[in-house]
Order: sequence, then structure tokens, then C-alpha cells
Amino acid sequence: MGKITKTHGVDGEVYVLPLTDDPARFTLLSDVLIEENGLLKKYKVDHARVSGGRTVLKLSGVNDKESAEHILGRYILINRADAVQLPEDSFFISDIVGCEVIDEGGTVLGKVTDVLQTGGNDVYTVTDPSGKEILMPALKSVFIKVDIKKKILTARLPEGLV
Repeated sequence: MGKITKTHGVDGEVYVLPLTDDPARFTLLSDVLIEENGLLKKYKVDHARVSGGRTVLKLSGVNDKESAEHILGRYILINRADAVQLPEDSFFISDIVGCEVIDEGGTVLGKVTDVLQTGGNDVYTVTDPSGKEILMPALKSVFIKVDIKKKILTARLPEGLV
């Protein structure tokens, strides 16, 4: 959902870079997960607010600047059960990354290694087995079939893309 970028004040509040299209979602969370030493640690959300275009979060147990510095640079995760319901034909980035991309004939083009959020439409970075990257617009006219359960995206390549 976000990445903790810096401390805010002396009471343990932190600024969060939202990795969601709606930063106000942080105000609806009761708890979050943060990776620490390879394990996910659950934190209760004391409060969250969006102020001046910035998201500020206060986690239970993070009560001073020093403890807030301990979690800087870490990602904020949530349980899938706490995620919002997406409209039909919309997907979480975490579900798209790692999917295999094939063309209409079944030829493997590579795997989605990143999703670039450009404003107009997302762009999938597809890395082929040799390490070459292809940037593909995340459009229904390009990705004609999405099977998240099987982790396979079928693409109709626009002429000149590859």
C-alpha cells in the first residue's frame, strides 16, 4: 500500500508514499504489516491522515522519532481480506507482477517485472528470458486475456512493438 519515507515530528508519526490510487484508504485501516528481518510484523494503526497531499501515519508502538527511524524505507502491506473490491477487469499490481506474458499463438514473451503508472494508462515491463525488456501498454486491446489464477496474460502485440 505504501512506503515509509521519513519521520514526522517527535511522536513516532511517519510520512508514507502511497502506492495506491487512493491515499485516503490509509484512514480506513485498523492494522498494517511491515517486514522486519524477513518476517511480517503487524502494527495497529493509531491514526492516519492525508494533509497537504501527504499521507501521515501513526502506528501503535512507534512512539518516538528513534523507533520511527527503525521502519524508514519499509513497505506497508495489508492482508488481502482488507483490500478494496476492484471493478471488473481491474487488478492489483501485486497480482500482475510475475505473470507470464504470451502472444496469441502461445509464444512466451516474458514475465511482467514491473508496472509503471504513467497517468494515462499503466505500462507493463515485460522481461524476456534473455533479460531484454519490452514496455507494453496495459490496454484491453493489447492484453486480450488476463488469467490471474494461472498467472498468464495473453497479448495481441501492436505492430512494431517488438
